[in-house]
Amino acid sequence: DATCGEYRIDPDRIYLSGLSMGGIGTWRIGTRHPDRFAALAPVCGEADPKLAANLRRTPVWCFHGDADPVVPVGESRRMIAAMRELGLTPKYSEYAGVPHNSWDRAYGEQGLYTWLLQHRRVRRTRRIQYHFPVRAFETPHTLWWLRLDAVRKRPGYGSVDAAIVGAGVLKMRTRGVKQLSVLLDEGPFGRATSWRVELNGRRCRFAADERCLVLKPTVVSEEDQR
Repeated sequence: DATCGEYRIDPDRIYLSGLSMGGIGTWRIGTRHPDRFAALAPVCGEADPKLAANLRRTPVWCFHGDADPVVPVGESRRMIAAMRELGLTPKYSEYAGVPHNSWDRAYGEQGLYTWLLQHRRVRRTRRIQYHFPVRAFETPHTLWWLRLDAVRKRPGYGSVDAAIVGAGVLKMRTRGVKQLSVLLDEGPFGRATSWRVELNGRRCRFAADERCLVLKPTVVSEEDQR
């Protein structure tokens, strides 16, 4: 945010990359903020495969040496496999015999920078699918046209699946969420003047003003009930 305020930067063409601990940070920040980055290029990092679905709209090119004694290559393999199981198409370059210093090969890779610059972030979407580790999650947290205001502190993962299914009609399922808001200025809502929200299988009441709908899931998911 500070850099964007200081320099002339295209917010739709911001790319995230790092090596070793920076590779870990690339995965963590990228999966937490999928609405902010045009593409990711993590190098010899580790990731949480349970968050792979958050990168549905984020191109990824991952790099790792198969002889890495610091961050095992299996960390990248598991994350790439999780993405591919979801039907995603990340690029993956694994270097035979290369130890932890795979970043020289990665950042010298022909075509990396051209590949990065081909991508722009997805500014608007009609559906948001997002998972998060509950205990390590800080609110408020904004994703495109949703803001997670409060979560249920407990072990495991929370999630939200929110879709615009018609003019002024929203359908959502949540797990581990206490309160969320729909940011009307940030989404492809058209000129809707009335709203209907289905939350966890039932019609939901909400507080509203000209810019925001605030929802508290009084009807919670079956998992939350357990």
